[in-house]
Amino acid sequence: MIEYFAYGSNMNLKHLHDFFHRFGVEAEGVVNPRRVVLPDYRLRTNYLTTSGLGAANIAPRPGDAVEGILLTISPDAQDALRAKEGWKHRYDETIVEVTLPSNGETILAFTYQVTPEHRLSLDVAVSPKYRSLILAGAEEAGLSPEYQEHLRRILKPAPDMPTPSHDDTAMCK
Repeated sequence: MIEYFAYGSNMNLKHLHDFFHRFGVEAEGVVNPRRVVLPDYRLRTNYLTTSGLGAANIAPRPGDAVEGILLTISPDAQDALRAKEGWKHRYDETIVEVTLPSNGETILAFTYQVTPEHRLSLDVAVSPKYRSLILAGAEEAGLSPEYQEHLRRILKPAPDMPTPSHDDTAMCK
């Protein structure tokens, strides 16, 4: 089993489990979700998806922090994530040290970071559905209220696209 740090839409466990199910990964392949903090990084939306909208990325920045969840996953789940994240082409796997706020323990985990050739210099708007997935995942994971407010501020929905109401997030896959 492998430790994986999720910070974007993969924090939304329903969304992630639905993806794994479609990919043939059993629920036992993704266990033990824990709230963690990645110090000295910030969350960005400086990756452009094929739809022309932004997606989450992490970038080093001393003094900042990215909250997310730590999952223990199987090698099959890692293979599925590699396919989902465009590993080696769009996102690289990188090792980070996250902290459990409950006791201060640090744990090494892998996560995904946009490859240099696909990083934009500016952050771009995200789809309302993607924004809702991240915000719902942050709430379900029990991320700090301050960080959830930070996410609401920095995850700008694309213009001319309505933001789904809280009730609509249950329909997002």
